[in-house]
Amino acid sequence: MNIPIIAFTAYALKDEELKLREAGFDDYISKPVELQKFFNVIMHNTGMLTESVFNVNEIISKIKHEEDVGHSDKDAILKKIKEIDLAMVEENDDEIERLAGELKQLVKNHTSLRRLVLKMELAIRKENEEVFKVYFENFKDNFRR
Repeated sequence: MNIPIIAFTAYALKDEELKLREAGFDDYISKPVELQKFFNVIMHNTGMLTESVFNVNEIISKIKHEEDVGHSDKDAILKKIKEIDLAMVEENDDEIERLAGELKQLVKNHTSLRRLVLKMELAIRKENEEVFKVYFENFKDNFRR
C-alpha cells in the first residue's frame, strides 16, 4: 500500500514544488490553506475520498460554522476589547500582551480573528505600539461584522 506524503508549506513557487517532489513528496498544500484545495489534494492523492462519498461543500460549511463566534463569546470578547483599550491608555504593554493572549483563547476557533490577535501579540512583544494599534483596529472592525 502506497501512502502519499503531502507537504504543508509556506512556499508556493513552482521551483519549490519541484524541490518537494524531488525530496519525495507526492504533493503539497501551500499556506494559507484553502479548504477546497486541501480536499482536492487529499482526494487526488488517495483516491479514497470522492465527492460521492464526502460532500466537500457540506464539510466546509460545517467547519466555517464552527468558526463562527458564539453569542456567549461575543460578550467576553467585547469585555476583553475594553480591557485592552484601557491598557493602551495606560501604556501598559505587559498587560496588553496578557490580555491579547486571553483574547486569542476566546477566538481560537475563528481563523481570521485569531491570526489578527497573533499579529497583535507579535507587535506588542516587539514594542511596536503603532503596528499593534493597526491590527487591533482591524480586529475590532472584523469582529463587528
